[in-house]
Amino acid sequence: KGVVVGFSGRTLSKDEKEAKYINSPETMLYSKSRLLYGLWENREYIRKANEIVLVEGELDVIPSWQANVKQAVAIKGSAFTSEQAQLMARYTKNVIMSLDSDSAGQEAIKRAVVVAENMDLSIRVVQVTGGKDPGDVATANPRNWREMVKSSVLYWDFLISSAFEKNDPKTGTGAKAISGEVIPALSLIANSVIRAHYVRDLSTKLGVPEESIYSEIERFTKRKELNILKQTVSSIEKGQISRRQEVEEYLLSLSLQYFDKIKVQLAKVETEWISTMSCAKILAKLQTWDPKIEFKIQELSKSLPPELQSVIDSTYLCDLSRVDDPVKEWEGVVSEIRSLYAKAELKKLSSEIAKAEKNGLVTADLQERFVTLSKSLSGIM
Repeated sequence: KGVVVGFSGRTLSKDEKEAKYINSPETMLYSKSRLLYGLWENREYIRKANEIVLVEGELDVIPSWQANVKQAVAIKGSAFTSEQAQLMARYTKNVIMSLDSDSAGQEAIKRAVVVAENMDLSIRVVQVTGGKDPGDVATANPRNWREMVKSSVLYWDFLISSAFEKNDPKTGTGAKAISGEVIPALSLIANSVIRAHYVRDLSTKLGVPEESIYSEIERFTKRKELNILKQTVSSIEKGQISRRQEVEEYLLSLSLQYFDKIKVQLAKVETEWISTMSCAKILAKLQTWDPKIEFKIQELSKSLPPELQSVIDSTYLCDLSRVDDPVKEWEGVVSEIRSLYAKAELKKLSSEIAKAEKNGLVTADLQERFVTLSKSLSGIM
């Protein structure tokens, strides 16, 4: 609260490859993603105006103050975080965003809207003209900067307006480009009344039924959910197959050496979870072992083909002296095997979906299987 927690400086070099700002290193006190430059000094002006002007850097805040826009704070970069949104919400729900006018700044606004919408903040956007960033505009013409802030528009209006400025709605290509830019944003609106307002607005301007807009929003939402689920597949690390084999062989070792203690548990293992064929066959044999016959490793080995006997030898001789609770250890290994199996199946199914999408043949069945398997994986983990 008003104390210095870090320092920041701007480079004088014009080399665009260099970072514009140099900040203090991250510490427990100074974490850029949890702070807003100027918030403490400007808090009373923010309360009085019942709005906060969000800019990128310190050198946007200082000229804004000098231009009598004293409700400005900086996120110190282009990444707006939920922690920063929570800070803002203590003072006002009305946020005016004015990030740099370059493409990076505009993309940053889109990302910031997602965070703000989750915090139920009202977002307006300043259309910066006459300079690359608010600092330039405020320095060159303070009055213009004040007018720009006063003339800020709701983000959704800004988005629709800019989409129509860039594309011709009278052409199929233009209409597609507009919907492609606006639909993802409309899908973010949690308030159904506000969403209905902008659906109606877009419908009128494009000259298409509202039902078509809602249909596209629904289609985009489903596709986005599917893409999120697909990301679970991409997190599978290289070497996953060897890890599966290692864990499966360890499960077999536990099953062989502690058969009497875990024989009842063996029925819980589905052989389809096991990727190593030799392990799957031996486990299947253990699952069907006649309870009337005393289990002996020699008898098991004799009942198996020669190619599996060497697997028995190596896994049975594995050192398990560190295992204190065989049943608990076994259950933990089974849980990991289920998880590895589900991830592998997700990867396989993801490839099928990608191939089907390429050929325009994606079915609800494929997507449903993917979602079901993902939920199953979440339950395991």
